[in-house]
Amino acid sequence: MLSPTLAARVRKLRRYYALSAVTSLALGLWTLIWPASFWGAIGVGGPDPIVQAIYGAAIIGEGVISGLGLRQPLRYLVILQYMMAYKAVVVLGLVPRLLLMPRAPLGAWIVVACWAFAGVQCALLFPWGRWREVAEAIRDEGL
Repeated sequence: MLSPTLAARVRKLRRYYALSAVTSLALGLWTLIWPASFWGAIGVGGPDPIVQAIYGAAIIGEGVISGLGLRQPLRYLVILQYMMAYKAVVVLGLVPRLLLMPRAPLGAWIVVACWAFAGVQCALLFPWGRWREVAEAIRDEGL
């Protein structure tokens, strides 16, 4: 049986997973199928859409794992850790480059802001310090 605190966290996790699944799948599909269209729409990108399409596939992967997390939110907590690390590296790596550009694309700043928000959201949702309770809940659910 989950404590009231962890039960509330699981409800929030489900909402996060739902939002992440929908947005990641939509954004990832757009980026994978029409990479030049997506990146061009936000003023970022170049003539070679291959890396952009690969990036779209990674975003789709995030959406798939988030979709799985809807049913078993504790089992798929690792996506939150991945997102914290990945989004932090993107933000820390991209902000200095954008600041050094004479006219950084607005779309790049929007991506940085969205990635920073997502990373912070994952950090706030993650059940820090509740490892034993999380492990017991996963075991009890037969996951």
